[in-house]
Amino acid sequence: MAAERVVVDECRGVLFVYSDGAVERRAAPGFATPVRDDGSVEWKDAVFDAARGLGVRLYRPRERGGGRLPVFFYYHGGGFCIGSRTWPNCQNYCLRLAAELGAVVVAPDYRLAPEHRLPAAFEDAENALLWLASQARPGGDTWVAEAADFGRVFVSGDSAGGTIAHHLAVRFGSASGRAELAPARVAGYVQLMPFFGGVERTPSEAACPDDAFLNRDLNDRYWRLSLPAGGATADHPFSNPFGPASPDLAAAEFAPTLVVVGGRDLLRDRALDYAARLAAMGKPVEALEFEGQQHGFFTIDPWSAASGDLMRAVKRFVDTDGGGGGGKLETVAMASTAAAMTSYGSRVSQQLVDTNMPTMPAVVSAAGAAAPCSNVVEDLVGFLRVLSDGTILRSPGPVFCPSTFPGEHPSVEWKEAVYDKPKNLHHRLPAAVDDAAGFLHWLRERAVDGDGDGWWLAEAADFGRVFVTGDSAGGTIAHHLAVRAGSAAAAAAAPDDPVAIRGYVLLMPFFGGVSRTPSEAGCPAEVFLNLDLFDRFWRLSLPPGATRDHPMANPFGPDSPAMDGVELPPVLVVAGGLDMLRDRAVDYAERLSAMGKPVELAEFAGEHHGFFTLGPGSDAAGELIAAVARFVDVAAPPPK
Repeated sequence: MAAERVVVDECRGVLFVYSDGAVERRAAPGFATPVRDDGSVEWKDAVFDAARGLGVRLYRPRERGGGRLPVFFYYHGGGFCIGSRTWPNCQNYCLRLAAELGAVVVAPDYRLAPEHRLPAAFEDAENALLWLASQARPGGDTWVAEAADFGRVFVSGDSAGGTIAHHLAVRFGSASGRAELAPARVAGYVQLMPFFGGVERTPSEAACPDDAFLNRDLNDRYWRLSLPAGGATADHPFSNPFGPASPDLAAAEFAPTLVVVGGRDLLRDRALDYAARLAAMGKPVEALEFEGQQHGFFTIDPWSAASGDLMRAVKRFVDTDGGGGGGKLETVAMASTAAAMTSYGSRVSQQLVDTNMPTMPAVVSAAGAAAPCSNVVEDLVGFLRVLSDGTILRSPGPVFCPSTFPGEHPSVEWKEAVYDKPKNLHHRLPAAVDDAAGFLHWLRERAVDGDGDGWWLAEAADFGRVFVTGDSAGGTIAHHLAVRAGSAAAAAAAPDDPVAIRGYVLLMPFFGGVSRTPSEAGCPAEVFLNLDLFDRFWRLSLPPGATRDHPMANPFGPDSPAMDGVELPPVLVVAGGLDMLRDRAVDYAERLSAMGKPVELAEFAGEHHGFFTLGPGSDAAGELIAAVARFVDVAAPPPK
């Protein structure tokens, strides 16, 4: 009997390598975020290598004035194994680059490993740059030619893209290389946390925690899958610019170079060493370190304060045509924003993840000695995986969250408490609703007896002004709690309830149904919550054999309890204009209103599912907080 095919390498829930050599890729990343396109930037796709099917995404500001704009190349990251110009995190960053730099942004794809090992990515990157140069000649694309200043081209990339930028600097830094690009001219290079390697661990690599966005295991896996087959190590010239077989850079001519590092990035030491060595050779280089930031913070959350600081630094570099360290290393530590930031992923793993939950096992190479594993039959954004033998695996922290989030807010203190004994976490509905009801029971006990672990709440909380809220599945939980609490039986059982629930806030509630709504049917595949993930969530959470019309999913399904007789306090329903679940949330609010329930609907046009947790510092999230604050103050005014 043929051996069972098993997964031997996996990257970010996007790339799977099997024991028989097969490679499977998923079109959309598990950590995708909504695209924030306000219309100020126009963009289009073009093909730069038809033979290999490689495309480039081009961006330019709609309002350009009369002058030509600098050209800013951006090569995406992903360890040479994953990534695409079409991924939302890449598109968000490029949209912001075009708008704030006032530049034509060029974002090419390149062939990925392990199907195409290095130097394939470098060759494709060279061809993309040569393609741009050809647009400056007769017959070029007028969309580019009419806006671009081909004499001011900047080549940038993050992570693996930063490594590509290094190799392009060496490749086109000579007189012959510059002649190949004419009439285009590279005015500078921006290496954003370049993905360099080496056999010997640096201090920042040795000290890197396992729950970092880029950790040692993933770092090594990327190199194992992307370097030439046949025993290449991380000291290979493609990986280590100063390895034993790497070309001597002393004679290479470099345009001004900006090297950006994160203070908590595994690759920090290699990037700083790279900049220091270039400076010692007399190259015009500047190093910019963002204290407290992890790898890729600017693409994971391009709208964060730290990303704004980076954008301004890059703009200064571009506006001054690279500035230039003149052979003297200029190192700047960006601490104003970063000092107040910490790793959100780290915070999750330390404070929110149950320590009894099994963590994702390390994946080994095909040559490794690990025992065969079962096939992955369900995968939820790289966080939860269900194997063919029924095993359930969870990773320590979500990969789709912003890498930076305030570690502490100076005006808020917080603590954790246990409201129920540990139990098996692999329960289908209604377990989650039962647990939420159990928490309310715990809260009632604290309202009656504030001693013990309840004093912290009792000394500050007004138990007569309690609001229940939740986002997505949490919004569905809030609905079920409202129905339970509003029934006549519940009211009779607790006539003197010490906890008065004065309102419910349902943030983009995760309702379902067998029939597709228009917003579901029209949902694009690349959004944060799409139809495939939506159906998968319900398939894994509903009782076995149940459909999405089950009462746990559909509040108005054929077997759902009638809500006419349910007593409800004021309810605020929040919907996103671009959320797949928009129509269900709006329909829910309209039906409650038709029953005479006190309900308010707030729709945020242009926002995707979960915008307020994915970008809690965004303007839209601020508007939501203001709306919730108003709802609370009106539904239960504070005592005079």
